[in-house]
Amino acid sequence: MGLIRSKKELVLRFELNGQILQEISSKDIKTEITIGRSDSCTWIIPASDRSASGQHAKITSAKGGLIISDLQSRNGIFFQGSKIQERKLKLGDHIRIGDCLLVVEEPIETAEDKAEHPFHRLEQLNGVNKGNSYDLNKPIIKIGSSPDCDIVLNDALVSHFHASIECKTDNSCWIKDIGSRNGTNVNGTLLAQNLNEGGRMLRDGDIISIAYIELRYLDRFVTHVRAQLGLKIAVTIITLLVCIGGYYAYMAVSPSAKSHIEAARKAAADEDFDTARKYLVTAANARAAKAHNHERAELEQMIDNWESTIAKWEEIKGLYQSQRWISANKLLSPLLSQNMELWKWNDTNAAQAKNEAILAKRLTDAYIEARTMLESEEASLKKIEEATSMLATELENAGTTPQFLSPLMTEANDILAELTATSNDWRVTMLLLENFDTLDKLPGMQEKLTGIRETAQKRLAARKEQKNRFSPILLGVIDSAILPVTKLNKANAALELNAKSIAKLQFDKLATALPLPEVEECASHPNLADKRAQLQTLNGRLLNTAAQLKTMVETLDKRNLTPDKQPEAITQLLDNANLEKVLACDSFELKLPSRNRAKPSGTYDAILGIEIFYSFVAMLPDRFDTTILEDAPFRPAIYNARQDYIILNDFITFCNSPAVKNLMKNQDKSPLQNLAKHAEQALKRRDDFVKRLIEVSQKAEDRQAVIAGGMALLLSHNTNLIPESFTQSVVAKLKDVRKQTSDIAKKEVTPEQAIKNRRKILDVGIPGDSIVRLAWSEMYK
Repeated sequence: MGLIRSKKELVLRFELNGQILQEISSKDIKTEITIGRSDSCTWIIPASDRSASGQHAKITSAKGGLIISDLQSRNGIFFQGSKIQERKLKLGDHIRIGDCLLVVEEPIETAEDKAEHPFHRLEQLNGVNKGNSYDLNKPIIKIGSSPDCDIVLNDALVSHFHASIECKTDNSCWIKDIGSRNGTNVNGTLLAQNLNEGGRMLRDGDIISIAYIELRYLDRFVTHVRAQLGLKIAVTIITLLVCIGGYYAYMAVSPSAKSHIEAARKAAADEDFDTARKYLVTAANARAAKAHNHERAELEQMIDNWESTIAKWEEIKGLYQSQRWISANKLLSPLLSQNMELWKWNDTNAAQAKNEAILAKRLTDAYIEARTMLESEEASLKKIEEATSMLATELENAGTTPQFLSPLMTEANDILAELTATSNDWRVTMLLLENFDTLDKLPGMQEKLTGIRETAQKRLAARKEQKNRFSPILLGVIDSAILPVTKLNKANAALELNAKSIAKLQFDKLATALPLPEVEECASHPNLADKRAQLQTLNGRLLNTAAQLKTMVETLDKRNLTPDKQPEAITQLLDNANLEKVLACDSFELKLPSRNRAKPSGTYDAILGIEIFYSFVAMLPDRFDTTILEDAPFRPAIYNARQDYIILNDFITFCNSPAVKNLMKNQDKSPLQNLAKHAEQALKRRDDFVKRLIEVSQKAEDRQAVIAGGMALLLSHNTNLIPESFTQSVVAKLKDVRKQTSDIAKKEVTPEQAIKNRRKILDVGIPGDSIVRLAWSEMYK
């Protein structure tokens, strides 16, 4: 070993559970050192130390030495079991910071100029290469089974790159695991994950275990002698044999300070603290007292703390029995947040008291949180459910509890039951809103929500009367759902009433605005706002449908196309007697009418129109040009009927749309259904009539084929009644008829024969044809 330096220089070692986190000489401290869990601290405490704060303490150089100060941490810093705010560090100090320990030691002279070896080393203690020495001669030394490593350990349990050692410029070495499969141990302790970034500082003699292979760290500034080890042992044994007799004689007549201290510990373990203090007074003047002064002072402080802990614990239990749980928790919190040494005066009833205190604290915290959430006006369902779960877990884990906790257990179970009922009511309410995907659920939702509210109101009223705790916002939560749902239900009923009014063709009874809830009233759930918007949209569409339907119904009524009226044009057209006259061209029985006539000349003219119908068939296969009707002195029945059928067909098409079909659903024998049925029947009669005309046209070979075919084509608008090539057949037969009349007109005959030919032209020709008109005019001169 080297020489001892001046006492003015100290070494500060900061460790957690025996693992060195930091070590520094007082002469190397140039700036402030902050200690805590925060990444911004100079010395970072691992996250596993939950009792440490983010900024816990600091070490500064002042007043001719080093000062440690508490930075208003949650649990404070402790010296000899007592919380301190500030202390000038001295040799031998042990300062507790969270679960970490700051130790102040005397430094050892390094004497680098006298070093026996130029590098720190690792000595292999077992395995195939037992006895090998590895120089740590690089800034980073890699250890593993890979040939690329600096120290190669050939074993299946060793990872390719298992661990690394960093040799720093201050002559310290730090080891860390670099992602091995089986981990790295130092002195039997597995390197913790939270130390992997900075690693663990090695000290002379540390044993590194990788798989089953052990390596000893040898500091190059420490002299390691093996050859004289046997001699030293022999000398030591002889010396002991010489001295041992005298030593035991001295011990028999002069008990040491250590024995008095141990006696004090035993008395303290029996909770006889007065006797323990007497032993400590004796120890102060006993043999080797100076060597044990620190231990004696520390025990003396702990006895005071233990006695205080027992007194406070009895006070706390009394508060629990008197149901003053908040006061009890305030006293209990510091007892459990400080050094747990306060609960270690023995291993029996002290341990039991500590466990009861921890149980009481956990139960109280869970109870207070649950009660707070139950009575809070800002609570959410998530927070209530979390508090319920936490309290239920603590009650379940509590098992058999001490008698002083019985009142708390009773109250906690009552709070749990009410929290459970509250969260269930809240959750069912939210679930109903969450599943509100169709408007037809509104009546059932309103009924269920009303039932939930009535049950909850009765329960809360009973708890209020019994002065038990309850949620002040539960009814408000349910009401925030009931109010918009009730209004939406009314609006939906108004929408359905509008639909019924339309089906009854009572357009004057339509409600243009629905009794919807306000937008703000639908804020408790997105589905409420969605259904409000949906009702608005549906009513808008319904009113639009009603406007179109109203126009159509008025048109049907105006044209006598309603069930209670007879349309004149269709009646004339479908009359069998009239059809026979049309096919016979009865207008030829009268003289040729003027083109400017105000009234029709014969049934043919009244039904078809002499000039108009011929213009129509002459233009085939082109589409019907409705402009030929504009200058007509009167409108023949077939064109009015054609327009009626178009209107009826448009009406039926509109009625077959999803919007109108939905209106007529479940509305048996409504005026709208009756009107639609009447329109369908009218179109059915039209279709039958057209089929009859087609049949006549196909069977006939004379002008009846053209007349019947032309009528069928006029009336078959927007239907699929016309057979393929039927139009071409009508055109061909018209050509045949015109050829016949042309051939007759071209014959050179006597005046007597001319009269007969004119009669023949009228027998085969179609009214409106120019040749026929000439013969017709000559016929009646």
